[in-house]
Amino acid sequence: MRVNACAIFDLDGTLTDSREGIVRSLVHALEQLDRPLPNDAALERCIGPPLRQVFVDLLQSDDGELIERAITTYRQRYATVGYRENRVYEGIPEALAELQEAGLRLFIATSKPLDYARPIISEQGLGSYFEELYGASLDGTLSHKRDLLAKLIAEQHPQLSRSVMVGDRKYDIEGAREVGLPCLAVRWGFGDADELAAARPAAQCDEPVELAGTICAILGG
Repeated sequence: MRVNACAIFDLDGTLTDSREGIVRSLVHALEQLDRPLPNDAALERCIGPPLRQVFVDLLQSDDGELIERAITTYRQRYATVGYRENRVYEGIPEALAELQEAGLRLFIATSKPLDYARPIISEQGLGSYFEELYGASLDGTLSHKRDLLAKLIAEQHPQLSRSVMVGDRKYDIEGAREVGLPCLAVRWGFGDADELAAARPAAQCDEPVELAGTICAILGG
């Protein structure tokens, strides 16, 4: 595998199971705003999109002031407690080590703000696997996967024909396609089978133990 072959990973639902911290923080925000709570399935579907879009959908409102209040309230809990309610999926460290040994450059591109993504990666012991971490700003800049990937490509100059995005939601697949990358969809995250099939990824992966082999197969070596 050539040195400039790359695998670019989403974070939530791909490397770590972040459901508990995100859902509890969403519930906290909605309760503080005295808004009705959706069911668990609806809350889980909120894991992946940019946070502002999540609250536009949950609150059924485009009132900018209300959305900002919701985000601030969410972050009051998430920044102190929620980001720690997280665990690495079994088999992920081994898969990352195997990809490193194969000579791939590894990156993260997440819609989560860097202020939260960096401590998560550090506390979960994943930092040594990745060359760089790309994430959103707290003001929402770079919260769309297309923009994150465009920035990564401009700065890191990966060989696109030897690079792949890895994620669990349609946002990963669509964002990768917009910048000319194939996407491997993982099926242990938060995107259901219908969503992933409709988004048309390059391939799908059922378990982390299959991850390194599937990535290498997509990249042709």
